[in-house]
Amino acid sequence: MVPFKFFRSIFQLRPFRMYRRWRPIVNTFHAGEWLYRRHRRADIQAGVILPSALKFPNQDENTGQSVNRSSLSMPTDALWTPEGRLDGWGVYEFPVSCLRATARCPDTGRQFTFFPRHVPLWNNYSHSEVWCEELPRRNAGYVVPTKLVRKEFRARIQKNYQPVIAAEI
Repeated sequence: MVPFKFFRSIFQLRPFRMYRRWRPIVNTFHAGEWLYRRHRRADIQAGVILPSALKFPNQDENTGQSVNRSSLSMPTDALWTPEGRLDGWGVYEFPVSCLRATARCPDTGRQFTFFPRHVPLWNNYSHSEVWCEELPRRNAGYVVPTKLVRKEFRARIQKNYQPVIAAEI
């Protein structure tokens, strides 16, 4: 048993449940489902998650914020990258229900909607993304919302998040 522990500490093994293994995309998210996202200790101050823990993609990136879904994973699965496990990082969770709202920018009048999308990776089946589209929908891909809408969205996450794994670094 000792040699196995030694090799496991040298070669971190990704849990088998994380691999896709030909499983289908599941785009049905329930309101009570949690989304996990990793963070550093500097991303939380005085018990409040900071905007740095939920960055928005650039306009030219057709992707949303990466999360793992609770129905297909464990919180520790969010600590894995393609290169390996991130030791010392933390994980917070927030419910899918806090995404189920539209937001109108008071400055521009533009209206946005946020929603989760299951985007499995070969080595992370539960990988999903938080997407944003402008209403009416144009199917143009991810739309980066206005600054005020981003601020409102982050406030909704701050209000509904819960730390799951404390960050050490």
